[in-house]
Amino acid sequence: MIGILLLQLSCRDRVVDPRPKIQESFVGSFATRSPPEVALREERPGEACRGYKARLQKDGQDEGAWAGLLTVSARTTCLNREEGDALALWAATRDAKIWAGARAEWFAFKGEEEAARALLSAASADARLRVGMRLGDGDLIVDAAEDVLIQTPGNLMACRTIVNQLMQRADLFAALEEARCGGVGAPDLQRLTGVALDLAGMTDDAEKIFRDGKASVHLATLLYQENPTPERLEEARKLLTEDAMPPARLHQGWMALLGQGPPPALDTLGDNPDSQLVRAALRFSELSDEELDALANGPGAAPLLLQARIAAAKGKKSLALAALKQAREREPHFEPVLRGGIGVMLELKEDPAPWLADWKARDPDHVRLRGPRDRREIVWSALVPWTWAELSRRNPKIPSEFPQPEGKDAVGDAWRTAMALPDRNARLDALAILLHQEPSLHELAGFRYRMEAGLPLLEDAKAQSSP
Repeated sequence: MIGILLLQLSCRDRVVDPRPKIQESFVGSFATRSPPEVALREERPGEACRGYKARLQKDGQDEGAWAGLLTVSARTTCLNREEGDALALWAATRDAKIWAGARAEWFAFKGEEEAARALLSAASADARLRVGMRLGDGDLIVDAAEDVLIQTPGNLMACRTIVNQLMQRADLFAALEEARCGGVGAPDLQRLTGVALDLAGMTDDAEKIFRDGKASVHLATLLYQENPTPERLEEARKLLTEDAMPPARLHQGWMALLGQGPPPALDTLGDNPDSQLVRAALRFSELSDEELDALANGPGAAPLLLQARIAAAKGKKSLALAALKQAREREPHFEPVLRGGIGVMLELKEDPAPWLADWKARDPDHVRLRGPRDRREIVWSALVPWTWAELSRRNPKIPSEFPQPEGKDAVGDAWRTAMALPDRNARLDALAILLHQEPSLHELAGFRYRMEAGLPLLEDAKAQSSP
């Protein structure tokens, strides 16, 4: 691709200015309510396209407007491919300060990565952000988004990008800070704020955010999963019924599995892994052998635990035991997997003693930092219908309460070492490293947030190293 660019430069005298021909296609009025730069920054590329065309109808030599038009065309339908290619080729000999970003975005849009990257050093931060997103380059995305916010505080795209990246890293405190986005009140950032607060264990605050922002599915999820009183369940059912999108149908399915409402029509659930899991759980004994086998392809331990339950109910003992083994390998520190696995083993008339012994050898701090919760899209109380008390009544060798592990491992050691550091900032740094290495430690993410925010630490006495 670099060779092509050099060829273009060597042939610059033969490149025909395509602008007059392109401008001939600008027919009609292109009035807009705001300047195209503002429309582009505020994620209204269609309006930006009309705005640049209106500007060029008045001054066909405005190179900034032409560069803006190429930029818009990399984000939405504006110029066609032939026009964009001709303009990008002609602009190769023009001022890089004006054209580098637009050309980089155009090449990234076309999938020409090498050509796009070659222009990044001269491109604007906003263009670098868009190219990074096109190319899926996480480091480029974050660096560019940070530069965008320095230049234009409150840029929604940059805020969304950084918040999403921080959420993926479970850096909840930083995510909440960035979600303020200079005071810009964007609904999606408000929802992300609620999600971050929920992950931090601040469920009441999250519920208020969702209620104020009319985030009906997020609100309904908390209503039926946290303190599910009759009044809250009724409100959740109403909110989900009024929303026609697949996420609402997903949670209708979970509520049905909990015995808290009618099931949705199966064809409304969507095709993502969470929806496939709910659909399989609703059908349970109706699954074909092929569909039952396919559950193992889903992510995490949940589909394997469901596969084990269904296989046990169908008398497929070897499949059930294999699924349980895989579930434990994926989530060895997650209490619902242990409890659900023992429940299935009792149905299979298998001895759960080896599982209990393995659990006993786990590190209690590791187990606690993993926590009993998962994503809101996975409702373990529906997947694992047994309490410890119920399991104990079926087999007296099983404890009637959560069995406390007593071992030690590297995660627990790292936690205890971090908490023994005398300096708060040093502790935070050590916990950040641990969370980066072990992103599934949901309770650690919440603990770290509360520490950074200066909030009371939940069960502070237990938060120190275990004996």
